[in-house]
Amino acid sequence: MHIHYNTNQTTLPLEISSFLPQDHLVFTIEKVVNTLEEHHFYAFYHTFDCPSYHPKMLVSTLLFAYSQGIFSGRKIEKMMIENLAMQYLTGQLVVSYRTINRFRVAEGMEDLIRDLFIDLNLRLKMEELVTLDCLFIDGTKIEANANKYSFVWKKTTEKFSAKLQEQIQVYFQEEITPLLIKYAMFDKEQKRGYKQSARNLANWHYDNKEDSYTHPDGWCYRFHHIKHQKTQTDFQQEIKVYYADEPESAPQKGLYMNEGYQNLKVKECQALLSPQGRQIFAQRKIDVEPVFGQIKACLGYKICNLRGMRQVRIDMGLVLMANNLLKHSEMK
Repeated sequence: MHIHYNTNQTTLPLEISSFLPQDHLVFTIEKVVNTLEEHHFYAFYHTFDCPSYHPKMLVSTLLFAYSQGIFSGRKIEKMMIENLAMQYLTGQLVVSYRTINRFRVAEGMEDLIRDLFIDLNLRLKMEELVTLDCLFIDGTKIEANANKYSFVWKKTTEKFSAKLQEQIQVYFQEEITPLLIKYAMFDKEQKRGYKQSARNLANWHYDNKEDSYTHPDGWCYRFHHIKHQKTQTDFQQEIKVYYADEPESAPQKGLYMNEGYQNLKVKECQALLSPQGRQIFAQRKIDVEPVFGQIKACLGYKICNLRGMRQVRIDMGLVLMANNLLKHSEMK
């Protein structure tokens, strides 16, 4: 025997929400968007021409579509016809893919996504679901929406990446303290071989009066002059140059010392090796790296859907906001 079913069965016009689980994601999205103050949506209001779709409804549909790994305007329109949860958010309206795509890149959209981010963070803080005591930074590569056979020069990308890292450090030194960053040589410096190596400057003897360094094997390097040079990102460095007394037999003719960088390394090393620093850095692997896996593997977001810096920021904001809403819905 089989369970009886009839596709032509007449049903009462019950509200769509009654067909969805009480903990469904759309209710979380609706709550977060609807609690945002009305003035955040003023950029999308107008008093002329035909009535427009409400921006709360449109941004809710975008967030739900992104949370399901749907980024195409045509596929979002198709969801409004076939997906029950999407019909709940739209009130069974079907919005043209052209309207969806225009709204996604409309003026004010970037600010709206930012406001939603802030509002959600405050909500999570009030609900004691996050502490906001630590901020972890990491990076990943997302392919641009461009011809797959096009390319950029490697040096250009490396220069941009280095400049971005400097901007991040400057910003968070001004806005957030303390800063905990693992520098390039940190892991190598913790190895036993490096600690005992003659290349480790900590094993050299420094004479403060003569401003000289003595190699573990006896060669002396005395201060000669200060050299100023710029990095690839135009950052000005001050480097002290030391020359060996016996350059012909010394393992290296000169020693180049960036005191500012060395002082920062010592400070960061102490912070990273402290019990609190170890705990924070271990937590970074748990909090940050899975996010990229969820976005790329679970949501399928491996390539930007929009072109242009402003549009890409909107696109990234939508996918990150959708991922946060998924987590928030599961934590309730």
